[in-house]
Amino acid sequence: MGDVAAAAGVSRQTLYNTYANKDQVIQAAIRYVTDSGIHDVHKAWDNSPTLSEQLDRFFEIGPLSWFDLVQSSPDAADLIDGLNLAGGEELAKGAARWTDALESLFQPYADTLESKGVTAKGVAELVYTSSHSAKTGSGDRTQLAGRLKTLKQSILSLVNEI
Repeated sequence: MGDVAAAAGVSRQTLYNTYANKDQVIQAAIRYVTDSGIHDVHKAWDNSPTLSEQLDRFFEIGPLSWFDLVQSSPDAADLIDGLNLAGGEELAKGAARWTDALESLFQPYADTLESKGVTAKGVAELVYTSSHSAKTGSGDRTQLAGRLKTLKQSILSLVNEI
């Protein structure tokens, strides 16, 4: 907490007045990153006329930028472990919010999707979980980008956009 307070330019007591412990700091950081990412992706979607471009924006703002951030961290493994332990519940809430954002993206295709036996919510869950899995399971950015491209082409095919 002392390091966090110093980095924030506040006293430890000021930090403790807002956050009781480091787990609460981690949870707040996860909420902040989730809020910022969802805001940025909605803003990008407003300026992207096609589903293809909108999926590209999601991948850039979401899994690709997160992958780059973690890879640039000298303590990437420790960072991920710490987030998962202290922030597991907050990460799950963030995943649900990302899925809701993606569902809104696929809602205009609801009739097409339902004619194929799937829902906008189901596709949103697939895109989120698949992109998350691709992000955590890829050895490098090129491999991640290739996996996301395959996912994107599959979704575009599903909604008859290609």
